Amino acid sequence: MVSKAKSGQAEDFRVRVARERRDRMRHRLRKAVVATCAAQMREDLPTVEDVILEAKVSRATFYKYFNSVEEVVGIVGHILLEDIMKDLKQLCTDNDSPIARLTMMIQLFTFRSLIDKPWAAFVFRTAHMARETLLQEFVNDQLKAARQAGLMKFHNVQSAVSLLIGSIMEAIWFISRADDPSRDYCEELFALILRGLGIKEDMIANIVQDRAIYVRGLAPDKFTWWRDPWATNRVE
Repeated sequence: MVSKAKSGQAEDFRVRVARERRDRMRHRLRKAVVATCAAQMREDLPTVEDVILEAKVSRATFYKYFNSVEEVVGIVGHILLEDIMKDLKQLCTDNDSPIARLTMMIQLFTFRSLIDKPWAAFVFRTAHMARETLLQEFVNDQLKAARQAGLMKFHNVQSAVSLLIGSIMEAIWFISRADDPSRDYCEELFALILRGLGIKEDMIANIVQDRAIYVRGLAPDKFTWWRDPWATNRVE
């Protein structure tokens, strides 16, 4: 007779193997959606037929794991945004001012969009940024801290959140479609957002330049996706 212990171990092994197989298939389907979205990023979302052709699976397999392409887009969008917020956390230190942290956030989203236009198109398409908890919490906390320290001037925090996130959304949309977004566009964007949040004019140029140098200096050693955005886009 097979002992209960061995029987239990065999059952646990089968459960683990089945779970790993499901996880691999879900990952495979998510990658297929990202690939098909990137291939037609100026068009509508890909169809289920597009995705299963890319993933080399059956239609029944797709619907076993997901209800629609839109569902997958939402899931992947959430993952992408969580990942970039983790990247931002790696750049921030305890000594950073709220303005420095917010500037790095704006720059990191912009730089990632410049480096990887399919990423930009995909993230914009998910429309998750306006609802993403980690992003909302980060922006809200830094804006409150900056106002309390007298570094920014605004009355309604949610208005400031809307200005900041809305500006990033628009920038991602523009960069994903522009043939060659200029460095001037990006630097003016950073300055306009900070100006709109009530930061003193004499601080803006310094903080934008300082944080850009900081991000571009550390990113090559921290992020596998990093390439210099200006070199990538051949802009001056």
